[in-house]
Amino acid sequence: MNNLATRLAKMPYDQKRATLASLPSHLANAAQAERLQSLLTNFGFLEAKVSELEPQQLIEDYDLALQPNINIIEDKKKNLKLIQSAIRLSVNALAEDTTQMAGQLLGRLLSYDSLEIDTLLKHAKPTKATPWLRPLTPSLISPDDPLQRTLIDHTDRISAVTMTADGQLALSGSWDGTLKLWDLNVGILKREIKNDARWTTAVAISPDGKLGLFASRNATLQLWDLNNDVKPYTLGSHSLAVNAIAFLDRHRAISASNDGTMKLWNLSNRSETETLTGHTDAITAIDVTSDGKLVISASLDKTIKLWDLKKACEIASLKDSTSKITAISITSDGKFGISGSQNGTIKLWDLVNFIELDTFQAHNSPVCAIAINSDRTQAVSASINGIIKQYDLMNDISEQSSWNCETDNISAIKIIKKNEGWLAIFNSTDFALKFWDFCDETKQHLSKPHHDSVWSLAIAKEGNVALSGSWDKTLKLWNLSNGEEKCTLTDHTSLINTVTITPDGKWGLSGSSFGSCDRTVKLWDLDSGQEKQITIGYRDEVKAVAITADGKLALSSSEDGKVKLWNLSNGNELETLVGHTDEVWALAVTGDGKYAVSGSDDYTLKVWDLKNRVEKYTLKGHNGEVATVAITPDGQWAISGSADCTIKVWDLKMKSPREKYTLTGHNREISAVALTTDGHLAISTSWDNNLKVWNLQEGKAIANFRGDSELFSCAIAPDGITIIAGEASGRLHFLRLESIA
Repeated sequence: MNNLATRLAKMPYDQKRATLASLPSHLANAAQAERLQSLLTNFGFLEAKVSELEPQQLIEDYDLALQPNINIIEDKKKNLKLIQSAIRLSVNALAEDTTQMAGQLLGRLLSYDSLEIDTLLKHAKPTKATPWLRPLTPSLISPDDPLQRTLIDHTDRISAVTMTADGQLALSGSWDGTLKLWDLNVGILKREIKNDARWTTAVAISPDGKLGLFASRNATLQLWDLNNDVKPYTLGSHSLAVNAIAFLDRHRAISASNDGTMKLWNLSNRSETETLTGHTDAITAIDVTSDGKLVISASLDKTIKLWDLKKACEIASLKDSTSKITAISITSDGKFGISGSQNGTIKLWDLVNFIELDTFQAHNSPVCAIAINSDRTQAVSASINGIIKQYDLMNDISEQSSWNCETDNISAIKIIKKNEGWLAIFNSTDFALKFWDFCDETKQHLSKPHHDSVWSLAIAKEGNVALSGSWDKTLKLWNLSNGEEKCTLTDHTSLINTVTITPDGKWGLSGSSFGSCDRTVKLWDLDSGQEKQITIGYRDEVKAVAITADGKLALSSSEDGKVKLWNLSNGNELETLVGHTDEVWALAVTGDGKYAVSGSDDYTLKVWDLKNRVEKYTLKGHNGEVATVAITPDGQWAISGSADCTIKVWDLKMKSPREKYTLTGHNREISAVALTTDGHLAISTSWDNNLKVWNLQEGKAIANFRGDSELFSCAIAPDGITIIAGEASGRLHFLRLESIA
């Protein structure tokens, strides 16, 4: 197999594709287990197959090797499963750019100690000698994580999602005005329709997977035949928005609304048959027994109600005196229920004797979903801040396991029981759906450096250190040579928005903000990890900080649109620079310390004369908020990134500075830019999960790395090849730019 890449390169195009497609099945059918195992750990084959065919075809090759009749020893099969999972987690990156195979495998498999994986990673580099980004640490989601797939196609917030009981299909609705049907086995979009009312509030799939039911913000319900493109049929409506819907069987459905009512629908003749009343506030959730005879409802009136659907009447009402109820589930036989509330508690209910059995403080934010298994031995709950927990219900409620979804605002989620484990599908902040398969033994192996988004990064010009600032209210100092944490700085009491380092690497500057009394700029001694006794207070949120090359002056900006100039040694304010009409998110200083450039939500950049402390120029051209700016070491160019998804290069040396050219390639907001010390290369990060390396002389992207969530920050070391990127998940990616001329 060693010369496979060479042989493939010599084949005619059609023969090459045919060989890549058929070789694994040929080896499996011939029971050549050793050769098949060798093929699926050969990087040349993996790269060639995803470059010529779909990544899913490569994933299915591993299923061939994992068949019981294929005689591969268990340890090697375990390694094949890990590689298969790593490829499955990388599908979106590979679909975007097949040359990312090496970076994705390294970022997911570096922590595993096995001969086959070590050998695979040793050869993991693009066949073509082009620049690429090599992960230095295992910073991407690992194959042992609960995450199975990330489904991308929505372009706005996902507001509703469900899946079939067998976990084969999912249906999602979004603010982008579409509903999408997904095949969860292969992670593809099967079908989609437009919702004329745009915002979907609830979705359901029939037990046979053939019908979809959805509700919109105009309180109407529509029935969709999932097997064809016929326009959905409107059943009827409530007087207020619908929060939950469920199929009772192939021919009946039920809906629950903010108007406090539930409605029963006959799907055969497409008519409303009953309206159930009794709740005095919005109904937030419903669940039905497997035979479709009972429904349980939860409401903001702090009650849950059990209903007989044959008689269309209330059976019992149970009161939760402590909080409004936001989630509900019922056992398949209707004997037990479990509820979740706004205050984070869950309660177990006996629905035969109509009594509360137990209460457990599960979450520190509202419960948005809950599920109980059929024999009442286990339950799972999820909170809106992205924590999923599993419980043992054999005696009292006791927590067994906890997982972090890495999204702090779940707006759509569905959890179901599957065999010995659970399936969950939920939205993430990047408009994607995350599909999980997990059980009590499932672990999230990757330890994240920060527990919340990494919003800012800085690298010292000397000293081989980097500083990260996060919304988890901490700063961390890092050793650039090995990616190891040196210390954690914890004196901020609010979210950290911005950091920078003095050129000598001895001092760090940080700014915090967002609704706390800690709206300060702090100076840190990076040798001792102690805060220097200079704290600059703000009435408004601190957005950006910068330091002049001599380390004597600092600049800071805030939501009031002003830029302040400070004496760094004593914290005295020297000047307030006024000119922007909205928040200033970006600051940079020229190498000689004479000028600064600021970027604002008012769509402009301003060049400031720091000697005379006046505005010199205003740069216009972006069609969105300016989030980041950097200046080449010679002060010739400024590079800005914006919410308009573009990066602009500005010539500052002209008599009237103006835009030189625009770099395009990101498809969401630009979050950060940074420059090499020679000014030849720029790096950018974006809410589209990508980091790009740009050749500024040629005006094009030369390398790309995709993270698992939005990338909010980046920095590049003086060597011009060591790069750090910070994720919304709290991860840090330590990367090396390879094969650069």
